[in-house]
Amino acid sequence: MSATPKPTPPSRLVQGVENAGELLPPPPSAFPRCQAVVVGCIDFRFVEPMLSFLGSRGLAGAFDLISWPGGAVALGTADRVASLDAVALACDLHQPSELILIVHHDCGRLGGSTRFAGRFAEIDTLAAALDIAREVAAARFPQLDIYAVRLDLGGSPACIDTLEVEASSREVVAP
Repeated sequence: MSATPKPTPPSRLVQGVENAGELLPPPPSAFPRCQAVVVGCIDFRFVEPMLSFLGSRGLAGAFDLISWPGGAVALGTADRVASLDAVALACDLHQPSELILIVHHDCGRLGGSTRFAGRFAEIDTLAAALDIAREVAAARFPQLDIYAVRLDLGGSPACIDTLEVEASSREVVAP
């Protein structure tokens, strides 16, 4: 009876042991500057539309993502302190200039679309959640430009509102 041979480790790992530099990440200068912190939902259906939207704003690879159940809705719930602390940590680490707050239709944290009497009732609820999130975020992060985004199932931003540092409010139309 012969003994089973032990598997050979992958050559990359062996090379890495000999040359540990290959396993280290690139230096910080190899990365783009972090432009934004994004508070988005954990819902897998909206990851791709969210990334597409962020890419259309020139933010691909240049944002920290705080993925939280309900996204920006969390800023108006018992999760407020924890979610704001996560944003604060990202701000301390990477000094972004923007905070992007995202909510989406059919959000499970709000009970899903079927909970509402209709599409407009859901939109009103999401708009109210974004208003609360912007107010809370502006109080904690007055140095940031704050953008509030409502994503639709089609993936395009249904509305984008902006709250500038000077507290002027305007609506921006997505490309």
